[in-house]
Amino acid sequence: MKQRAAAKGRSLQVELHKILEEAAGENDLDGVKMAADIRKKLLARGKSYSDSVELIREDRER
Repeated sequence: MKQRAAAKGRSLQVELHKILEEAAGENDLDGVKMAADIRKKLLARGKSYSDSVELIREDRER
């Protein structure tokens, strides 16, 4: 990180701040699209995947 910051003429603190700003500004729709793509690939396999909600609830109640 120090080398990256120096290469851009920034302090380490400023470089880390920029990285966090960029990460926070990423489009939420990218994540939604990625999830949809994963679902599509899983469905293409022809397998049935159960909903894990009930399993999670059971675990929480233990």
